[in-house]
Amino acid sequence: MNKKHGNIGVSMDVQNEIKALAMVSGHKFIRGYMKNLIDNQIKHLSAGEYEDYRCFLRRIEEQEKKDQQKSK
Repeated sequence: MNKKHGNIGVSMDVQNEIKALAMVSGHKFIRGYMKNLIDNQIKHLSAGEYEDYRCFLRRIEEQEKKDQQKSK
């Protein structure tokens, strides 16, 4: 049985796969989904969970900036 994390109701393995897919693929739908997930769950996240997600989004935003600079 997989451990559940936070109020999302998804196992840590699935959450990590989603994060990895978003980071590797650069898939905008998944990035948008993760941002919406944070917005919807923000009131229910612990401080540690909130910081994990904010860190994840910061990494995505940094990668997007690098990609935009490369394409110029």
